[in-house]
Amino acid sequence: MSIRLLAGILTGDVLFAALSFAMFRLLGRDPHEAAGAGFIAATVALGALFAVGGGYLAAAIARGAPVFAGFGVAVLIAGGAISSALVARPASLWSQLAAVALLAPAAVLGGFVRGRTHPEQA
Repeated sequence: MSIRLLAGILTGDVLFAALSFAMFRLLGRDPHEAAGAGFIAATVALGALFAVGGGYLAAAIARGAPVFAGFGVAVLIAGGAISSALVARPASLWSQLAAVALLAPAAVLGGFVRGRTHPEQA
């Protein structure tokens, strides 16, 4: 694994995590508490955009294997969600389930989009 790929994956995950953290802080809500359907839909949609951005950034930094870079971010997103569910045992698991089922695949999509829009670097 190249240094660029590793740096891309870590940077993409940091972007996703920082934007997600900021979103919940600005909204004044805990992602581990029960929430209404509208709130869940809106935050999952924004989270998916953050994940796409993280996968895209990872692929841009890696300059090769864009889908693999996005997949690396996806593994970190899913791993963080699973560890949060197991260690913290939150009252509600909606954010962890969404991270594994929707946000992690969105990170792979971000890497794919980068590869398609910049084929010279794929």
